[in-house]
Amino acid sequence: MVSGPAEAGPRVQIILVGLTSCGMGCAFSVDLGLCYNPTARKHTEGQGECQFDAIGHESAPAGEAAMSEQGPELDIEQLWRETNQILREGPINRALWDAAEAAKPLALDGDLLVLGLPASEFRHASYLQTDVNRAKLRQILHARSGRYLDLRVIEGTTPEAWERAKQREREAEEKALAGVRRAATYKSAEAAWEAANQQISAVFTGVRARAYATVKARLLAKAFPVVLKAEQEARAQESGAGEAHERYLNRLLDRIATHVDLPPTAVALEYLRYAASHKRGEPG
Repeated sequence: MVSGPAEAGPRVQIILVGLTSCGMGCAFSVDLGLCYNPTARKHTEGQGECQFDAIGHESAPAGEAAMSEQGPELDIEQLWRETNQILREGPINRALWDAAEAAKPLALDGDLLVLGLPASEFRHASYLQTDVNRAKLRQILHARSGRYLDLRVIEGTTPEAWERAKQREREAEEKALAGVRRAATYKSAEAAWEAANQQISAVFTGVRARAYATVKARLLAKAFPVVLKAEQEARAQESGAGEAHERYLNRLLDRIATHVDLPPTAVALEYLRYAASHKRGEPG
């Protein structure tokens, strides 16, 4: 509401009236910046302890609001002690009891509770990760924390061990991604070799009088440009796959050697001479 004497000048005082969480009326004076309640000591002047939204409802301080959204910070060591105690109050499962007792809570990463085991005790890890035992542990953790937590067991008993484990995972993911990218590139290079293989088949298929040495020599001369083109295209597409290219090249030369009844080494030697002369610009 708006109040103030009619002849008191231009000053207008706006007062918002709301009901606080303690059930008492609280007025907020806009022009004076006061938040007060005559009967409630906690609503003091100039402290910012009493806050209202646009419609006059009392709102919690920022720190309390953040905590109410995320929930109170968990004491994971206390939580795991309580979990161990509840486990031992249930049906006998000594393997699980021993594993849970040996495990040390290292970190809470989001909703992932990370447990560590020393190398000498890491044999217990499997007992914490079976479907039945994991479900039982998650049920207890939810009952004690109010959160649905998952479990991860690593080797090591320090937070640094968890950091190293995450680093290894990141490196493995990057390596796998690089492998996928390489495979996609190799596929393009493979296509060049496969196309050459089909062309070589076309060169030698259906040729009559292949028994003559001169016919074989002409076919060999036709095959080399096909092989060289495939090698140049494949190496251009994936320059770092030298070993793979050598493997494809030798397979192709072996096939040609079979068609012309020559030792693969002899065909490879002639091909290398042809490729060298081509690089120098000599006629092939």
